[in-house]
Amino acid sequence: MLWIALASFGYAFLHFVWYWQAPFGISPVLDSRESLLLAEKIASGTLEKEPFYRAMLYPFLLSLLLKARFSASSCL
Repeated sequence: MLWIALASFGYAFLHFVWYWQAPFGISPVLDSRESLLLAEKIASGTLEKEPFYRAMLYPFLLSLLLKARFSASSCL
């Protein structure tokens, strides 16, 4: 049973190593980029007062990381 867990973690680690070097892992695109832009606006207090038609929990949590002085590139 332990070897199954170790093999799974090893496979996941190798996948993440590959993904960090892939184009989508290097810079955020589409939804990730939009979430980071919203998080930066929330963190800086410049968010527009308009209705949102999307879930805002993830950008809010990212904004907490940005307020704690994490860079935007390390949030993803």
